[in-house]
Amino acid sequence: RRPNGMNRYGVILDQVGMESALAGLVAAFVRPLAGMLFPELVGADDAEEHYAFTVRYEASGDTELAKHGDASVATLNLCLGRGGWEGGALRFFES
Repeated sequence: RRPNGMNRYGVILDQVGMESALAGLVAAFVRPLAGMLFPELVGADDAEEHYAFTVRYEASGDTELAKHGDASVATLNLCLGRGGWEGGALRFFES
């Protein structure tokens, strides 16, 4: 299964044994941080679920992600590029 509707190459992390680790990450860090930073948007019962994936960008595969809006209460983006790696720019647009 594709990680999302815009990318062809990647992994859905729950499908490779990371479901309980990600649930713990959300409960211990993501939900409390989102609630602290955005209390008007994130309540105690929000962000109960998670959907985590990686996308592999390379010249012969996915090369970019189109401008889009996530349908989630909170989104956490991490760049997993190695030291000296260039790219992976993340931009935020007003809705």
